[in-house]
Amino acid sequence: VGPVYFRLHPKGVGLVCKRDEGLPPLTFIEEYLGEIHLPWRWFELQDAVKKITGSELPDFYNIVLERPTDDPAGYDVLFVDAAAKGAVASRMSHSCMPNCQAVVMSCNGRLTIAVYTLRHVHSGEELTFDCSPPHTIDPQHATPLLASAHPQPTRVHLSPSPLVR
Repeated sequence: VGPVYFRLHPKGVGLVCKRDEGLPPLTFIEEYLGEIHLPWRWFELQDAVKKITGSELPDFYNIVLERPTDDPAGYDVLFVDAAAKGAVASRMSHSCMPNCQAVVMSCNGRLTIAVYTLRHVHSGEELTFDCSPPHTIDPQHATPLLASAHPQPTRVHLSPSPLVR
């Protein structure tokens, strides 16, 4: 689709579809690109900036990529920092009711995060995805923390213990 079909807003609103016919379901938006850091390096960088600025770092443009356990390089967690070297997808906002999804894929042996639409996205509608880490929990044993007309029960994992009711 490309950047021709999107408009960026500097405050409060991320990416907005401006294509008259909108975007159909399963439309590839873009790869989530950025600098890759191992956890120890990511936290070193955050600590260095905190010392210089004296304030907390915003987590707006980073995403965690888990390398699968069956990857020849072994399991690992990587931080993709799109603040300075990101692409359009890194400016998408979070939503508990997203219209897009970030999917970890392997392309020619290279892991990538691809962003696709989940449903039809109308012209003028903001493109959003769930920035929360992936969840492998049973929705019956979770409690939503975000107030929403349609909360997604994927925020807090509660033990299925009979002691928790």
